[in-house]
Amino acid sequence: MSRKLLFGCSLAIVYLVWGSSYLAMHWALQAFPPHLLAGLRGFTAGSAMLVVLWWRGVPLPTPIECRNATAAGMLLSLSSGMISVGIQSVPTSTAAILVATVPIFASLIAALCGIRVQWREWLGIAVGFVGIGLLNEQGAVTGINAGNLTILFGALCWALGSHLSARLRLPANIIMSSALQIMLGGAVMLAYAWWTGERVEGAISIGSWSGFVYLCLFGSLLGYCAYNYLVRHGSAAIANSYAYVSPVVAVLLGAILLSEKVTPQTLLAMSIIIAAVALVFWSHYRRPR
Repeated sequence: MSRKLLFGCSLAIVYLVWGSSYLAMHWALQAFPPHLLAGLRGFTAGSAMLVVLWWRGVPLPTPIECRNATAAGMLLSLSSGMISVGIQSVPTSTAAILVATVPIFASLIAALCGIRVQWREWLGIAVGFVGIGLLNEQGAVTGINAGNLTILFGALCWALGSHLSARLRLPANIIMSSALQIMLGGAVMLAYAWWTGERVEGAISIGSWSGFVYLCLFGSLLGYCAYNYLVRHGSAAIANSYAYVSPVVAVLLGAILLSEKVTPQTLLAMSIIIAAVALVFWSHYRRPR
């Protein structure tokens, strides 16, 4: 397979797989409690990735790298847990649109940490919050705002975890670093789920098993590998463009397979948020190196 074809396939995988993960999460949550699902998903996928990397001879992480990966991974797993909680009361399409705000929160965190933020990024942040406000109105999500806030908190946790992982000492191998973070973060989330008494009640349907397996194999394993390939052989801007493509995929799948109502106000809010994310990415691209 040529490099261009492999790059194109990786881009398609990130767009389609991460856009469809919300649908798989909806099915898996029919049987798995939210934090237990997030923990199992991260620990299973991360462990499998680590075994493959060890078999291929990639150096194992040091204790300091494991400690740092646990700190960052806790935030990433908490993000997955919060999104899982919110998606129980919010349409999958709305959840995907709200998660697209991660780059907006990332710019805010950078500003709070003293990193210079350009005016285009501030404009993108302002436009993004306009879209969030529009999405929170009664007509867009039938008045269910608690789930929206939970998902937004999950997006904030993901931005914090990404910010932390970029500044801590972690394995040089990107895939090893990702695997370590999602495995250790998943282990912490499993402990939290056990402590809070989350258990699988009754038999697990084929649909729920299918959703869980899809999240592990495709959402985590295949998605992360494709994303890391894009980062290594392309640019971060191209790799992170999933943030304004995946919501479109999620909205279409939610409307077709789950009969979710997509109102004109939802589409308008999605367009505003995606435009805000694109503006933030454009600012990063134009920033002097």
